[in-house]
Formats: sequence, C-alpha cells, structure tokens
Amino acid sequence: MKHTHPQFKARLEPEVKVWLEQTAEATERSQTWLINHLIKKAMRHEQNASAQK
Repeated sequence: MKHTHPQFKARLEPEVKVWLEQTAEATERSQTWLINHLIKKAMRHEQNASAQK
C-alpha cells in the first residue's frame, strides 16, 4: 500500500512516548491515528477560540 501523506520525524520526551504507546494500545488505535486526532482537536480548539474574538 502506497502512503501519500507526508511524513516527519519528531523527538518525544520519554514519558510522552510511553503515554502515546499506552493510550494507543488501550484505545486499540495506532500511534499515528492518536497523534493526528489530538492535533486536529487542538486545531479545532484554536479555530473556535479565534472565531470567538
């Protein structure tokens, strides 16, 4: 399967990586899904906050 989404490398603090691994496993999601989900949630939050100004 060819991936068309851009990739990037990120350095995570050890406790963040552990949390990411544990949360992804507990929710039966991939770490990639979880990262994307949390970033999109932060984007929506920021957009809503700037729209209320």
